[in-house]
Amino acid sequence: MGKTTQKRMVAVLAAVAVVLMAAAGVLIYRSRSPWPDTDKGDCRFFVDGQWLEQGERPDRLDNSATDYKCVVDMEQGVTLYNYPAGYRVWLPEGLEWDFTHSNRVAKADGADFSVTISGEWSPYEDVDGYLQFYQNRFYESEYFRESNGLTLLQDETVETAGMETRLLTLSFGEDSALPYRVYTFAYQKQGRNYMRYLFRGESFDESYQKDFMKVLNSFERIEAVGEAKSYLKPTPKANPNWDEQTAALWQRYREQDTLDWGIFVADVFGEGIRETIPAMEEKIGMPFEVVLMYLQLGLPLDTEGLELAKQSGKVIELTLQVSANNNSDVYGYTPMFDLLAGKFDEDLRTLAQQLNYFEHPILFRLNNEMNSDWTSYSGIVTMSDPEIYIAVWRYIYDVFEQNGVDNLIWVFNPNDRNYPPSEWNDFTRYWPGDDYVQMIGLTGYNTGDYYADLTGETWREFKDIYEDVEQKYGPYFGDYPWMITEFGSSSYGGDKVAWIENMFDCIDDFDNLKVAVWWSYADFDTREGKEGIAARPYFLDETPETLEAFAKGRKEQREREQQQ
Repeated sequence: MGKTTQKRMVAVLAAVAVVLMAAAGVLIYRSRSPWPDTDKGDCRFFVDGQWLEQGERPDRLDNSATDYKCVVDMEQGVTLYNYPAGYRVWLPEGLEWDFTHSNRVAKADGADFSVTISGEWSPYEDVDGYLQFYQNRFYESEYFRESNGLTLLQDETVETAGMETRLLTLSFGEDSALPYRVYTFAYQKQGRNYMRYLFRGESFDESYQKDFMKVLNSFERIEAVGEAKSYLKPTPKANPNWDEQTAALWQRYREQDTLDWGIFVADVFGEGIRETIPAMEEKIGMPFEVVLMYLQLGLPLDTEGLELAKQSGKVIELTLQVSANNNSDVYGYTPMFDLLAGKFDEDLRTLAQQLNYFEHPILFRLNNEMNSDWTSYSGIVTMSDPEIYIAVWRYIYDVFEQNGVDNLIWVFNPNDRNYPPSEWNDFTRYWPGDDYVQMIGLTGYNTGDYYADLTGETWREFKDIYEDVEQKYGPYFGDYPWMITEFGSSSYGGDKVAWIENMFDCIDDFDNLKVAVWWSYADFDTREGKEGIAARPYFLDETPETLEAFAKGRKEQREREQQQ
């Protein structure tokens, strides 16, 4: 898992940030009438996910729960009126609009110009410090840029639309496989609110610079009306190429109203699967149905460990992470960009052959917790551009399909909280697509309060963590089977035995939940003088009492299931 101290630095503020994002719409900007200053025939309205005919407009604009957008053709370019967000802005002509995540961002793409706009909020009074660390620290790092073939083209603060605006532009080399080589990050600041723009282009030429500066200078507040919405509506689909066992397992997960349990332990491919897990199962009095294993892209797959798990009757949750250093150096090289250029095709084909030869269903979790800032494949590391994550997911999926892999149930697994807590980084923006995902993964830990003075982390009960996740995921993924891909409770800051008991009191209330995997290891302190201290001891068998509480809970749960 490799989580670092910094991952929780906005933990207590993240929930507040989500609520206060809306405050971006009430800044003291010069406000205008909501109606476009043009003939209605030049305006095309987007209303609740549908484009109206040219010249057709809603009867009225009001503060009802309606999502209004309007695109006005100008003599040169167009003007977007984003009513729920309360702004208008000029954009070049010829762009294709994408309002799928209208409640988070407005997006428009063209052949050589792209822009994504969102209203954001800093959890800290030091907005510049927040932007530097949580939004830009990788791109401002010379080491990161050199490790990933990036060139810094622009780093300056200017004034646009009457606001102090930070500009940061980077470029990939000519051999980049990305749709756009040039990335410009722009932040228009006023108080703790700011407008965030991601511009993408093919070249940092005069035309590109002129266009993005014109966009920034055109920004103007209008009266905010309506309510922005998401139009992401995923639908579960079985993979028609699955073998019989895998198809049957997925269908069982969809239909069952019982819960399977899984486990992760240290050295899971070796001593873990041979000794540690069997010993723990003997003390509990029943087996774990699932075992969690990890693999870094490019490293050999321990097929012997897989076979041992298979022989013990377990379903394997295999996590593949596109990292070069087990996420231990997120400022270093990330393989994400080179993967899209085909430089890891041989590794992927070899892995595909091994997985296909295994002939046993696998819960395949790719690049988990992508909406974080502690992995080499996370959005904040990969140009703050969720489309790169999606492209990598689809690339790997397609290579596996082309090589006949028929035993993988693909698990999409964000972290329970977005780090950074930004609209552009919302977990929904990483959705790979209905054809590429069959199961939803959940991850939320009770980290305890070891780092309370440093990060503000607090003790969280299971119910509090997963009721929040259920509320966020339900509207999008309510028809999918869910699994807690990894979780656990620390013992710092509360009663771990009581936490486990309370978990069993409520876990059956989560109807979509089919599997829960306890991560029985620890996050260790890496600070000088404290190296090796288990800062977040998630061990299930940390004490005889914790394991006994789990065994008791499972036994009672099994009895309830048998009575149904």
